[in-house]
Amino acid sequence: MRAVRRGVWVLLILVATGQAARPADKTRPTADDFYGVWIEERRESDGKVYDKPIDLVGWDLAPDDGGCWERRGESVYTSLGRVRVRTDKYPVWLDFIDEGRLGKVRIRPGIAKLEGKKMVWVWAKEFYAADPTAIPNWGRRPRSFEITKNGPWEKMTLYKSKGRYTTD
Repeated sequence: MRAVRRGVWVLLILVATGQAARPADKTRPTADDFYGVWIEERRESDGKVYDKPIDLVGWDLAPDDGGCWERRGESVYTSLGRVRVRTDKYPVWLDFIDEGRLGKVRIRPGIAKLEGKKMVWVWAKEFYAADPTAIPNWGRRPRSFEITKNGPWEKMTLYKSKGRYTTD
């Protein structure tokens, strides 16, 4: 009688979900890691890179009122609405929500991540009309930190600052 070796086959099935895999580390950021005053170091939009202070702005990201100001010249703050950070999502959602008059709601969706002491933020170039009941799960947002020329997204790299109206 001859011994017969039987092979064992393992079938591995990978399912693509359309989202990046969550990092393995256990230290998830909190919303407070994203709130605060941030200064643009670099912005990418429509295939162009902006890295001169005259072309960049400062950001005050606060839950009740978020906005920006120019880094050069007269520092005039522009409010853009409340800021919503959802760290239960991956990548983290960082949205501006403008709840205007007559029940009209607009949202400027984005995603963000921390890289050391910097934040990388990709968001829509414009506000979109939104159904107020759909805001918690509103789906039209960037899916990646890579942007393309003539795409609907803008990418910023920012660093923390101590206070509003920081200028160069």
